[in-house]
Amino acid sequence: MKSRHNRILPLIPVAALAMAGTTQASLIVQSYTYDTAQPFVWDDPGNVKLTDGMVATSTGYGDPAHVGFYGVHPNPQITFNLGAFYDLATVTLSYHADNQTTGDPPVHYTGFGPENSLGDRLWISVSNNGTDFSTPVSYSPFTGPQGGEVTSSMDVTGMGGEYVRLQVQSHDDAWGSSWIWLSEVSFTQLTAVPEPGSLLALGCLLGSGVCLRSRRRR
Repeated sequence: MKSRHNRILPLIPVAALAMAGTTQASLIVQSYTYDTAQPFVWDDPGNVKLTDGMVATSTGYGDPAHVGFYGVHPNPQITFNLGAFYDLATVTLSYHADNQTTGDPPVHYTGFGPENSLGDRLWISVSNNGTDFSTPVSYSPFTGPQGGEVTSSMDVTGMGGEYVRLQVQSHDDAWGSSWIWLSEVSFTQLTAVPEPGSLLALGCLLGSGVCLRSRRRR
């Protein structure tokens, strides 16, 4: 009489696999909001343009991918909801780097670039609940060449949370009111990479279990 009992193989926890290191994976932002106390926000209906994958290729409001912030020394604050807790690896910004008067009437594009010495900064903080945020950490991503769109990535290893808050601190200039232009913000997370030998061993063990069950059923 054939046995109807299958041998049960022990479960192997993933944590038991030896890890070769870490790699980065892109995160999908669920939503983001603007601080109501910040300056005027131009042209972002539904709050989707900063995470739609479209990077601007021309100046200011002449490119529909841009989101503009206007005011006297504007310091826009944006909170991104990642949907779950992640250990962050990088934050990447695409922004317009120029310092000139243009338009009708002329307005000043804040000096992202050589004028960074005057104080253009980015402050990043994280939260698990969207209310209680960590102490902001200061970065200087606005160091690209003048005259166009620049993409700058910051290493934020060691930060983790479900919500990420960015605040741009524009420098004090003589133009009075000015514009800040952003077109894209993205995030990556750190993920563990198993060693090849661990994956091979796991594959052999799982394969043995399939063969054993097949023999038992004959």
